[in-house]
Order: sequence, then C-alpha cells, then structure tokens
Amino acid sequence: MNDLRLILKSTYQKRSSLNPLYSQNAFARDLGVSRTALSQFLSEKRNLSTVNLKRVAQALYLPETQVKQAGGESGPIPGATQLNIDQFALISEWYHFAILNLIEIQNIKSARDITKCFEIKPDEAKQALDRLLKMKLIKKVKGNLKS
Repeated sequence: MNDLRLILKSTYQKRSSLNPLYSQNAFARDLGVSRTALSQFLSEKRNLSTVNLKRVAQALYLPETQVKQAGGESGPIPGATQLNIDQFALISEWYHFAILNLIEIQNIKSARDITKCFEIKPDEAKQALDRLLKMKLIKKVKGNLKS
C-alpha cells in the first residue's frame, strides 16, 4: 500500500514542480478518480477501490498487477465496526425503532398488535419482534413486551 502511495506522491510532486498551479484536484482528474478518494488514500484514511486501482494503473501506464501488489486493494476501513445481520436490519428498517417506541407507550403482546398500528406485513412484525428479543432490546414480562 505504501509503495502505491509513494508512486502517487512522487508523481504528484514531479507534476506540481513542473507546473506550480497543478493541484491535487487536477491530479485526481488526470488519474480518473475523485479528489476525495485520492486525498483519503494519500493520507492513509482508506484504500482505493478496485475500479480506482484500474484507473490509476491506466493513467500512469502501470500494469494492474503491479498496482494490486503495491497494496492498493480495497479492504475494511480502519476503525470501522462490522455489523452483524441483525444490527444491519435493525438500523435499515424504520419499523424496528417505531416498535420500540410503541412498546413504551402501549400494551403490546404480539406481532398482531404491531400490524394494527403500522402498515407492515405480519411476518415483518414477527421477525422484528424476534430480532428485538434476540438483541435484548425488549423482553417479555407476564405476556407483555417491555423495553
């Protein structure tokens, strides 16, 4: 990864020494990548995507294999948290949080009670309840759901 960064930094310095008005924005344009992607790659905040690697290889007349070996392949963002499927579903479907709020204000016993309040399918309501129970965001107390 550092090899590719060094190649790009060296190329940029060479070009900007020939033209003092040459900017990182112009360099990104010439490489065919976004300014943001280039800047974050050079500052080691993220790696380049496979598509951007191909563009850089073409723009600098480098073999793609050399660019990939230089370590520019995309991967996880440092410090990022990997979500499991339940966590992803929880934040991607609006009704999970609506159900949590509904349980706070009403006496909810089953998925059928939820489908009466929201226009979601019975199986979606059941899956959401199962997910919320599994994630321990709600619990059953004497037949009622509580948060």
